[in-house]
Amino acid sequence: MRAARIARADLARRELGAAAARWAAGAVAIVLATALLVWLVAPDSWQRLIRDTQDTDATVAQWLSIWLTNFVICAVPLLAGALAQRDRATRPRRTRALIAVTALIVLRSLVTIGLVGGLDPSWLLAAAPWWLLEAGCLGTAVGAGRLARDSSDGEQVIAQLTVTAVAIAGALAVAALVEVALT
Repeated sequence: MRAARIARADLARRELGAAAARWAAGAVAIVLATALLVWLVAPDSWQRLIRDTQDTDATVAQWLSIWLTNFVICAVPLLAGALAQRDRATRPRRTRALIAVTALIVLRSLVTIGLVGGLDPSWLLAAAPWWLLEAGCLGTAVGAGRLARDSSDGEQVIAQLTVTAVAIAGALAVAALVEVALT
């Protein structure tokens, strides 16, 4: 009994790692594709405008604001996965709507980074240390949420999502620190 539980938990960890890697790579691809598209079609006047508005002061409040905003965005797919796992059999329409809204929230974040990066490619490169972490965290959250949605073990879902949320919180704290340090 105990050995089977340990084997299931080990398999779940491997599945989570694989899903996180796939979705994180997808998140980075979305940012880069958006940046390339914007860079190709945006007029020079837009590019100058974005460069002129990027100067900010680094403060602890700014770090906390960045971290909290990004954590809330990453928590959305985690919560959506847990809710979808609970409701997918009894409320499939609600589950599909929840997943669609979650996808829009995640895409908005990734496309925003891509838009700014497309308008200022030098910024995209200079900011890569923090936006790669943020995109990776979003991808990890989406992967974990999707695994949660498809799982039949509610107890295991809670454990996986908790561990994922703690790991994401730590990674986002580092990303926010790097972002504030670079601005």
